[in-house]
Amino acid sequence: MSDKLIKKLNDRISSNKTAIGFIEAEIPKYEETINDYSEITNPTENKIISVASSINSLQQQIVSIATSAFNVGCGTTVGASIVYPDTVKTHNENVTSSSYDGLDPFGGKTSSVLSSSNVGIGTFLSFTQNDSSQAGLGTLYGTMEACFRIPCFISTCITFSSQITSLQSQIVTLRNQLPSEITKVNDVRTEKRNSEIERYGQKRGVASLKERNAEMESAINTIINISSVGIGTTASTPPNGYPAIVIDASLKLYYDADANNTLTQPETPGTGGKWKDITGRGFDGTITNATYDSTSPEFFNFNGVDTSVATSGGIDLYDTSTGTEISVESWVNADTFESGDGDTSQWILGGGATGLHYDLVFDLGRARGRVGGSGEYAFSGTLNTGRWYHLVFTYTSQRYVRIYVDASQAGIYDWGSGLGPTISKNGVVKLGEYAGANSFNLDGKIGETRIYNRALTPTEITQNYNATKARYE
Repeated sequence: MSDKLIKKLNDRISSNKTAIGFIEAEIPKYEETINDYSEITNPTENKIISVASSINSLQQQIVSIATSAFNVGCGTTVGASIVYPDTVKTHNENVTSSSYDGLDPFGGKTSSVLSSSNVGIGTFLSFTQNDSSQAGLGTLYGTMEACFRIPCFISTCITFSSQITSLQSQIVTLRNQLPSEITKVNDVRTEKRNSEIERYGQKRGVASLKERNAEMESAINTIINISSVGIGTTASTPPNGYPAIVIDASLKLYYDADANNTLTQPETPGTGGKWKDITGRGFDGTITNATYDSTSPEFFNFNGVDTSVATSGGIDLYDTSTGTEISVESWVNADTFESGDGDTSQWILGGGATGLHYDLVFDLGRARGRVGGSGEYAFSGTLNTGRWYHLVFTYTSQRYVRIYVDASQAGIYDWGSGLGPTISKNGVVKLGEYAGANSFNLDGKIGETRIYNRALTPTEITQNYNATKARYE
C-alpha cells in the first residue's frame, strides 16, 4: 500500500514539476508584453510631464509679472491669492514581486504626482488644475489694469495685463491637450495592468505548486519512516542501538559492512560476491577481489591493485533530470596514499558519466570531492593513514562543492555564477576504483557508504557522524 502511495505522490510531484517548467517558460512572455506596453506609453507620459511643466512655468511667469505690476502700483489688493500648480497624478496598483504570497496581490493603492522618476509606474492617471494639495507658486493679485496707488501709469498696467492675458491663453491651450493624452495612456495602461494580473496568477501558481510538492515530499519521507519502505528499519529503531542516521526518500544507495546491522538482511556482506544495497532498491555491488573483514569495525579491504565494488547498473539518482544536488558519504581508512601502480590519487567512490561524474578521492594525502570536469575540486587538509575518517562531500545550488571530515567542513569549491554541471541521472557507482577504468585503486578499508540525491545539511552530516562514529573509534 505504502509503495503505491509513494508512487502516486512521486507521479504528482513529477507532473507538478512539468507544469512548473511550462509556466515558468511562459512568464518571460508576460514580462516582455508588460515592457512593451511601457515602451508605448512612456513617450506619451513624458509628453504629459512636459505639458504640465510648461503650464506651471507659465503660471510662475504670471506670478512674476503680477508681482512686478503690483510693485509699481498696478492692480488691487482685492482678490490676491495663492497660485497652485497643475498636477498629473498616477495611481499605483501594480502587482509586485513581493506580493506573490497571495495576501495582497496589488500591494495597496498609492497616488503620486507623475514625474520623470516614476514614468511607467502605475495604472491610471488624473489631471488636476490648481492642485491645492501641492505647494503654491506665489501670490497673484487680481486686477492689473488699474492703479491702486500713486505714482502709477495706466498704460504700464495695461501692458502688464496684456502679458498676463497672453500667458493665460497659452495655459488654456496646453490644458486642453492633456485629457486626450491621458486617455491614450489609460487605454494602454488598462491592458498593461491586465497582463500584470495574469503574470501574478502564473507566478502565484508556480509558488503554490512548489509549496504542494514540498508538502508531498515531506509526506513521502514520513511514510518511509513509518512503514520502512524498502529500508527495513525506522528512524525510531536504529540498527545496533546507534543513534538514527538520516533515512528518507533521498537515500539512493546504502552499503554497510556491519553484518549485525539488521538493515543488511537477508544477505550478509560479502555473501555471494555482493555487497548488499540495504535501501532495497537493488543496487547491490559486485565484489571484485575485495575481502570482507568481520573484526570490529567490519569492513571491506581494498588492496590498491585490482579490488573494487561496482553496481551492476546505473543508479537512478534523480527523480528529475536536473541532477544538481548530491551527497556522498563514506567511512574509510587508508593503508597508504599511493596505489599499487604508483598513483597518488585513490578512488574511494565515483559514479556518473564523462563530464557529469562525481567522486570522493584520496589525493596526495587529502580528501577530495569533485563534480564534473578535471580541476573543480574541494580539498581537505592533509589526513593520516591508518585512521578511520568520516568523509562527506556535497554539491548544492549547482554551484558549491563542499568536503567534510568528521562532520566539519574542510574545503569548498565554488563554480561561480556561471553554474556548475548537472550530474548524470544514471551511471554505475564504483567503490575502490576509478569508475571509468581499472586504475587509481584504493589501498585501504571502507566500512559503509551512502549516497543521497540532495545535499545534506551540516546538521544532518553531524547526525550521521554521531550515529556511526562509535564503531570506528
